Parts: sequence; structure tokens; C-alpha cells
Amino acid sequence: MKTTQILAFTATILGFFMALLDTTIVNIALPDMISTFNTNISDVSWVTNGYNLSFAIFLLTASRIADKYGRKKVFLFGIILFVVSSVLCGLSTDLNYLILFRVIQGLGAAIIVPVSIPIALEIFSKDQRGKIIGIWGAFSALASASGPVLGGVLVNYLGWEYIFYVNVPLGILATILVIIYLKESYGDNKNIKLDITGTILFTLFISSLTYALIKGNDYGWLSASIIVLLSISLISIIIFLIREKRVNNPMIPLKIFKDRYFSMGNVTLFLIGVILNSILFIFAFYLTKLVGYTVLKSGLILSTLALATMVFSALSGPIVQKRGSLVISFIGLFILSVTSFIMTYLEFDSAIKYIILLLIACGVGVGLCLAPVMSSIVERGGQDYLGLVSGISNVGRTLGSIVGIAITVCILNISMDTQIEQSKKEVTTHIENNSALNEDVKNNMIEGLNNFNLDNQISKNNDEFIQSINKVQANFNKTDIEYQALEIQKEEGLKEIAHANNTFKSNFMKSFSYVFLAICMISVIALITSLFSDKLRKEKGADTLKGTTAEG
Repeated sequence: MKTTQILAFTATILGFFMALLDTTIVNIALPDMISTFNTNISDVSWVTNGYNLSFAIFLLTASRIADKYGRKKVFLFGIILFVVSSVLCGLSTDLNYLILFRVIQGLGAAIIVPVSIPIALEIFSKDQRGKIIGIWGAFSALASASGPVLGGVLVNYLGWEYIFYVNVPLGILATILVIIYLKESYGDNKNIKLDITGTILFTLFISSLTYALIKGNDYGWLSASIIVLLSISLISIIIFLIREKRVNNPMIPLKIFKDRYFSMGNVTLFLIGVILNSILFIFAFYLTKLVGYTVLKSGLILSTLALATMVFSALSGPIVQKRGSLVISFIGLFILSVTSFIMTYLEFDSAIKYIILLLIACGVGVGLCLAPVMSSIVERGGQDYLGLVSGISNVGRTLGSIVGIAITVCILNISMDTQIEQSKKEVTTHIENNSALNEDVKNNMIEGLNNFNLDNQISKNNDEFIQSINKVQANFNKTDIEYQALEIQKEEGLKEIAHANNTFKSNFMKSFSYVFLAICMISVIALITSLFSDKLRKEKGADTLKGTTAEG
């Protein structure tokens, strides 16, 4: 590789890295934002939702505009828009303005991410593209998975504003490199009109679907609002598809989906998005709420998945270039299927080494399937449709991310209430059968169970319980019988609190196991679809990038 190629490629990496980083880095700062703006979790969640919604809506539109008016110009505009909105996010003193600037930031990200792939592929020759997509996939996964780590460090030592300010030096460096080293390139639709009506219909489809997925668990999946949104989404996509078949200059030339490898590759990529984000989301809760680690420590543990993904995505590139993606993506998804099944046997007190080993295995699996499947999609989509193919694949993966979180939250919501009630019955029975406790202590402890949830574990009552006993003990001498009796109550009470905490956590693990089982089932489905996302190749160059769609 020439130095100019490396610097040009670095510009694209810096751009999409910071854009994907911001899909996860903000989550860890939400508690601090609640305090800063004196608000609640429902309102502050739109700091994340606003970004994801805007990002999903404009991905495909941005890639088509870049193909027509110039990828370098549009990419540069996206970086500048992203950096400026990042600064405004950090300076925000009102939650509504912060949400607004996050929506704008999401628009910048929607421009940067899909355009980065065709730009990167134009820098290098065709025989290097498998390797380049492998590297792209490595940094893509690293950006998404390392958000909690970097966010935890910045919030812990500098403040939540710096999760936005960190984009400034990255953006400035990317801007300089883009201006100097990137060459302008265009797609197949340079000289044709944009499909405005198709764009509006697709935007209506993706926006109503995304909003429904984000708010489904809050409103209820059978609520009138969600049903209306899903209906609008369904009607919009039907009209869109009918129209795209008839117009001369469609937003999405549907003929590219005639290649079954391209179509199934996108299905597989969507499922990988579901799997990866479900794992990251559920493990963040598992490590902080059940295991009891700090946010920073949990982020560092999750980084092992990111590092493994990065390494194996990069290693997969040359293999895919020679042999295709079929075998290696199958191996990756097989590892994910087995690993997620093993996760169903995790306990709240599982050894940290065991947890890290499972996360590394997940990272290996993701690394071996994410970039290879993306490579197959790009190859099957054809040279003339690089921008469009990038947009379609990123829309699918983004929707997969949102669906993954929606599924995880839905399973937890359905099963958690049952586990709480079961735990209360078990703990109440255990307390009532403790003959060493007097009736007043028993009643107080049983009453304390009513407010128990995942964020308010009974172990937090330790200090309050001890203080209440000590306050009464202060009226007696240590040699008094009453003092000794209270000491027994204290010891037995702490034992009951410890038992209650373990009971709740053990039962909560059942809910988490259901999520891991769902991830396993989705991994198996992805394993099957991956078999149809590429053909088995025996020698290098068996299939090469084509100027038009491959017919499979």
C-alpha cells in the first residue's frame, strides 16, 4: 500500500469510527445527564433514541445523494456536520436542545457511515477489497463495542460533555486528511434524477418502523400507537416497492435483489446486528445489576469482545479474498450459536475469567462473520452500486441493532415480573420460618420486599437495617440481655438479607437466560441463512466484483 492510500483510508476510518462510536458511548452517561437536567430516564432516553432514529432514517438517502453529487463532498459535509453538532451537544444546558443536536448528529452519522465503504473501496485495487472490508469491519465492531469503555473513562474523570468533545480532534484530523488525500468518486446515478417520491416513501417506512421498535416496550406492542405506526410502515413499503418497479430512476433498483446471495447476505447481516447488540445490551445489565461491577469495570470487561472482534475481522479479510465468505462466516456464526447457548448456564456469581472467556468467544464469532458477510454483499451488489449497497446493508444492520434491543427488553419485561413475585414468595417463607427473628423484625423485612426491583436490591438495606438495630442498642449496655438479643436479631437479619439477595439474583438469572436462549436461536437462524449468502469457492478470483448485478 502507498502512503497516500493509507492516509486516505485513515480518513474514512476516523469518520465512520466516531460516528459508530456515538451509537453506544452515550448510554453510560445517561445517569449523569438525569442529574444535570433534573429529568427522568424516559425523557433522557431520547438522547440515544433521537440519534438512532435519525441515523436509521437517512442512511440510504445519504448514500444515494453521495453517489450522484460526489462521495468526497458529501462525506466531508457529514464529518463537519457531525463535529459541529457534537460541540453543540457538549455545550447544551437544556435537555430539549441536547436532543435536537443529537438528531442532527445522527444525520451526520447517516451521511458518514454508508459513504465510507464505497470511498474506501475506491482507494484500493479490486484484489485488495476483501482485506479492506475486513479492516473496515474490525474498526466498525471496535467502535460499537468500545463505546461503554471510553464513555466510562470520560464520564468518570472529565464529565459527560466530553463524550461529545472527543469527536472534535478526530473530526478535525479526518477533515484535513479527506481534503488532502481523498479523490472524488461517483456512483451509477450521477447523471439521473433523484427519486424524490421514493425517498419520501422509504423515509416514512423506515421512520415509522424504527420509532415503533424503539417505543414498543414503553407503549405496549398491542397499543393503538404501535399498531398505527407499524401499519403506516407496512403500507409505505408496499407502495414503495410497487412504485420502484415502475419508475425509470428508482431509489433502489430492485433487480439487485434477484441475486439470492445478495438478498440472503443482507438477511444474515441484519441478524448479526440483532445478535451483537443483544449481547452488548444484556451483558451491560448483567455485569452492573447482577454481578455488581461498576460501570467502568463492566465497560472494560466488555472491551474484550471488541478486541477479539477487531482482531478476527482483520484476519478474516485475506481468507475471504481467496476463498469467499461462506465457510468462515459459517464458522463464526457456529461459534456464536454455541457460545450463546453456554451463556444460558451463567450465574450471577460466575467467575470473571469465565465471563471474559465467553465474551472473547463472542468476539471471535462476530469477527469471523461480520466482515465476511459484508464483503459478500458488496461483491454481489456490483461495482456500479457500491454506495447503494453500503446504504442498504447499513440500514439492515442498524435495524438489527434496534430489533435486538427491543427483543431483549421485551423478554426481560415479560419474565422479570414473574421472577420478582416468585422471589418474594420464597424470601417471605424463609423469613417467616426463621425462629430466631422476632415478629417486628420479620414484618419490617417482609414489608421491605414490596419495593424490590433490579435497581433496588435488598442488599442495599444492609446499612439501614444495621443502623436501626444500633439505634435501639444504644439504650442498653453491652452486658444487658436486651442488647444481646438485639445482636442476635442483627446477625439473623443480615443473614436473611444475604439470602434474599441471592434468591432474587438467582431468579433474575432465569430472565437473563431466556435472553441468551433467544440470542442462541437467532444465531442458529443466521447460521442457516449464511449458507445462502455466498457460494463455495475453490480458488482465488472465482468470483470478482461485477459491473452489474450477479445472477447467482
